[in-house]
Amino acid sequence: MSALAPTVELGCAWPPLGISAINPFELPLLNTVILLSSGVTVTWAHHSLIEGNRKGALYGTLATLVLAIIFTGALWIRKLQISACTKLPNSGEILKLLVPNYSFNRTIIIIY
Repeated sequence: MSALAPTVELGCAWPPLGISAINPFELPLLNTVILLSSGVTVTWAHHSLIEGNRKGALYGTLATLVLAIIFTGALWIRKLQISACTKLPNSGEILKLLVPNYSFNRTIIIIY
């Protein structure tokens, strides 16, 4: 809960001193666009399959798989960013926020 109400040990500021915040318009935005795009491509594949359009179903499935691979690569980059945080003071507080989010995103990819 110290992320919502930073403690004295964190310098009463969020993010803690010496740690820069991640720009939400870089990797997080890319991950969001990839997830939304993969939802579109899997829907395209599903509707093509229902209509009997095997070519559309194949292309939709391949596009979804490509997006899943790109998303997994982006998650790997994110994991490297998280592991870099473990070398900083008060990294436990940061990992409490980032690791559940990483696990949730990985679960979404497995479901697709």
